[in-house]
Amino acid sequence: MIKEHILSFTFDYGQHRLLIPILFLTGFIFLVYRYLNKYKWIILTITLPVLLFVNLAEGLVEKELSVFDNWVYGFIIQYISEDMTEFMKFITFLGSGMAMAGITVIVLVVLWKNKKFSFYGWMVLANLTASVLLNQIFKLLFHRPRPNVLRFVEIGGYSFPSGHSMAGISFYGFFIFLCLKYLKDRSKYGIAGALGLLVMAIGISRIYLGVHYASDVLAGFSAGLAWLAVFIAITKRIYPPKTEG
Repeated sequence: MIKEHILSFTFDYGQHRLLIPILFLTGFIFLVYRYLNKYKWIILTITLPVLLFVNLAEGLVEKELSVFDNWVYGFIIQYISEDMTEFMKFITFLGSGMAMAGITVIVLVVLWKNKKFSFYGWMVLANLTASVLLNQIFKLLFHRPRPNVLRFVEIGGYSFPSGHSMAGISFYGFFIFLCLKYLKDRSKYGIAGALGLLVMAIGISRIYLGVHYASDVLAGFSAGLAWLAVFIAITKRIYPPKTEG
């Protein structure tokens, strides 16, 4: 009864068509100015991805995303092959909750006795948990069915925004931040670049495998990037000062 009531309210877009993305943007701005006033640079970082997310949300509500989605999918399916499919399944696994949870456990174990860096291990866990929860909230609010195309993997749930893309960019993006912050040699740029390519490949794999529209992936990237910027600012604010540097 309660769930049906929530859904009936959520999808009455005649009256509430852009309420959620607008509240999303307003909440970010309030958070920055109220609690992260030392990191106002974050406004510049999140403005573009949040506006992109709002634009995609509007396109979804107005049913204006089909041309873009069809064009991207038509381009990607030209490269379908058995080897490519197996490769894409492996890439999409790296963006799954199971893989990222496993990496998180490894990080926590490795950093457990390191007083300086164990804090970051817990922040990795907090980042993953928050990004997954945010994604599930968005999925419930927008309630978009998955594409009706050739699927190479079976999956349930809703489509907008892509969970792999949103969690992937926030999860691996946080490692990019740590890499650039603490690695001293030039290898940090290679590692950061490789992680960036992995994130992009995860998004592409979701389209290739037929479980997401291109707009789902783009919305996931934009929401995940905005959250990552906020989370990095939060991390910098609460990091124990005596252990910094």
